[in-house]
Amino acid sequence: HNICSYCKQNEEKTFFCHTCLSSFQLPVPLLLKKTKLIIYSLGRYDGFLRFVVNQKYCKNVLPYYALEDKIIELFKVYQLQDSFDIVLPVPKACSSRLAHGFNPAEIIARMISEQFSKEIFLSVYTKQYKTRQVGLTNEERSRNKKNIFFISTSDSIILENKKILIVDDVYTTG
Repeated sequence: HNICSYCKQNEEKTFFCHTCLSSFQLPVPLLLKKTKLIIYSLGRYDGFLRFVVNQKYCKNVLPYYALEDKIIELFKVYQLQDSFDIVLPVPKACSSRLAHGFNPAEIIARMISEQFSKEIFLSVYTKQYKTRQVGLTNEERSRNKKNIFFISTSDSIILENKKILIVDDVYTTG
């Protein structure tokens, strides 16, 4: 017998029960001020979603695969399938990748890439001095995120005139 990893109550054959997975309510897209960026999210960072994201600190990759249907639903509800050419997961710093053993954004990006037959771009890197965002104030996070990513000139040509979908597991710290 399997039980839901979150509520520990409902017997299921998957990592999470239908009740917990259906607790996601797709929020209205958020337009970032002074940019053309729109954030689509599976929800607020609390309750069930917080549990899923925090599983990365337990080196548990399964919750991200369990969310695949919800991520695909998000794309279908907002008709995003044709709104991008390339999927770009936000890279993790080497220390973070070693600590967790995986990059949640890359797992999600690969799902999207495969589901919608889009190219995935894995040639973005972080500079070694990237400081973790956890525990920082908004002002410190803003200063911390400047100029932390880089792409080689030859790789950047691939992105020219493309609509890019940037994938991160938590948009409040990236």
